[in-house]
Amino acid sequence: MAWTLRGRAVPYALTGSGLTKQGTPSTRLGFMQTLHAARTRHALIPIQGFRGPVLLLADADDQLAPSPISSAQMMHELRHDPAPHERRIYPRVGHVVLGIPSVPAQVAGERGRSLGGSEAADDAAHRTDWPLMIRFIRQN
Repeated sequence: MAWTLRGRAVPYALTGSGLTKQGTPSTRLGFMQTLHAARTRHALIPIQGFRGPVLLLADADDQLAPSPISSAQMMHELRHDPAPHERRIYPRVGHVVLGIPSVPAQVAGERGRSLGGSEAADDAAHRTDWPLMIRFIRQN
């Protein structure tokens, strides 16, 4: 099974798994182990040709993917584009950073896999990122 686009397989990172400090499975740890493998480089989000405003919200406690690293790579690729680009990193927030304020966050994924963060940290980020996203869209 694979992600497809127009009937062709889309490259993606094969991640394996590791365990968080709490002992729950984490694909982020597996992803970090394969980050520099050739097959992983092909799975990076191809943003280098994109032109236009970009808002990147990254969550440092994401247990599914290293979003701060991925977002830094994307910002590097966008460095020559004159459009506005913003990147925010939320230090104690898990995988689902963007969300509607005061709606309970999901901190556990399928099969007990940790998404990272906590309901309190995720909700605090939602109170910040929701108006940030609205402002970014209106201004750009």
